[in-house]
Amino acid sequence: MQIPGLRIIEYILAFFMIVVVIWGLGILALSIPWNGEISAFTDYRVMMEAILSDILLLVVGLELAGLLVHRKIEFLIDIVLFVVARKMLISAYGSTEVLLSVVALAGLFAVRKYLLICPGCDKVPLVNNKI
Repeated sequence: MQIPGLRIIEYILAFFMIVVVIWGLGILALSIPWNGEISAFTDYRVMMEAILSDILLLVVGLELAGLLVHRKIEFLIDIVLFVVARKMLISAYGSTEVLLSVVALAGLFAVRKYLLICPGCDKVPLVNNKI
């Protein structure tokens, strides 16, 4: 059973999420030191981690907006993939955390390739290792 106004609310939420992602992209572009303020390697590493974290967070926001609009399970798997990748790239410092993140990513890719049945999935260019 579907509530009649629910789809309209989901579209409005998706629109606002896209607006927030565009706004966040502008803030991110303005926050990058373009004039060579980074002097030490550690400062560069910290800056790159922050930029990667922000970019992957914006990608998760876009995927979430797509999930609200299209309601497809593929979007949910993509969101979880990006969240695990963000966690792995940004805050996985121990070898156990990295190993668990790699296993989680491999499991999600396996689910996406072998267990996800959707119309048009055989038209994906990467099926059968053909690009």
